[in-house]
Amino acid sequence: MNVTIRLKNIYAGKMKVWPVVSKNLQDMFDYFEREYKSADYLVGWVDAFASGNSLGRGQIHKAVHLKKGEDPDFPENCKLERQNLPSTFLGIIPKSWMWLFMIPFANNLGMRLVNFAKFVSGYLTDNKPYLQGHAEYAFLLDYVPNWKFMYKPGSMIQYQSFIPKENAVDAFSEILKICQKRGIVTWLAVFKKHKPDPFLLTHALDGYSMAMDFPVTFGNRKKLWELAGELDEIVLKFGGKFYFAKDSTLRPETVQRAFPKKNLETFHSLKRKFDPKGILETDLYRRIMGIW
Repeated sequence: MNVTIRLKNIYAGKMKVWPVVSKNLQDMFDYFEREYKSADYLVGWVDAFASGNSLGRGQIHKAVHLKKGEDPDFPENCKLERQNLPSTFLGIIPKSWMWLFMIPFANNLGMRLVNFAKFVSGYLTDNKPYLQGHAEYAFLLDYVPNWKFMYKPGSMIQYQSFIPKENAVDAFSEILKICQKRGIVTWLAVFKKHKPDPFLLTHALDGYSMAMDFPVTFGNRKKLWELAGELDEIVLKFGGKFYFAKDSTLRPETVQRAFPKKNLETFHSLKRKFDPKGILETDLYRRIMGIW
């Protein structure tokens, strides 16, 4: 197997980052459409608890690579030890303990407060650029090692849908509203822009995605899976796609409706040709493709 990887030249160990408050989902979408050509990276955090005119409010982080000569500590800033995230909070508390402080907020009321506080505090730094390392920008959640432990004794799943650009605001607005109506609101929602690719069963399209983290407990699992089915219908209605790598809830009939029949038939033809004995099969494949 030969693999060709396209790399990008960089001239700094840090990037220039603009944090920008967005008042609602439409505001966030408009900013992405306006700024994506001038940004190297764009990511949006969404407060999924907000409603009304504030539905989908949040904060955007726009990042741009520094130009040659703009980083006085280059190439030192590119060394691994400069890119590692700090191991302590305020230089005292080990980061590995930080998830313990999150446990009191690991509920809907707590996360509503956390999301509200994050949104309000965003105005303190709104549109004030700063320098940030590549790892710091790309792996923000890893500032709190083992953050997933706050979901104990349960777990979590992520639901990520991809919607064409022209339908993104309507689709994600409907998704946020139905989550609120069902009383199962994502604790963390991330908004990103994507471009299409030519692959057979791709999730990629000219549009946007929203990834949503949901806690899974013994008490909410059935309702959560039912909610995921409702969200699937919204995604299909607006011509969207699903990301298999993050999926835990899709059904075979949903997959058949999400992709062209020709693409599915081609995939299964290749599967029968190169794996006639069905050796190369995952639980995901058996769950969403097993009827073929």
